[in-house]
Amino acid sequence: MSESVWIIGASSTKFGKSPATSFKEFTRQVVTEALVDAALPDGRQIDGAWFGTCAMHAVGQSSIRGQVCLIPLVREGLLSERMPVVN
Repeated sequence: MSESVWIIGASSTKFGKSPATSFKEFTRQVVTEALVDAALPDGRQIDGAWFGTCAMHAVGQSSIRGQVCLIPLVREGLLSERMPVVN
């Protein structure tokens, strides 16, 4: 049996320096834009997330970066609990 993966919405932050914006704020921006791109009202139907950043290690977060930034959105009901996150 073959499995399919569908990417139905995507987003990326604007490249450049934004020292006043937190990683969680960037994450909220990207998630909401990807949901709009996918025409989804929320992310509870999403089966998994891939999270990439190249700077969180500089502020002491060297692992579970995606989980740290996505948990506020899970608590608000925008994303489902137990969604796998690949960092």
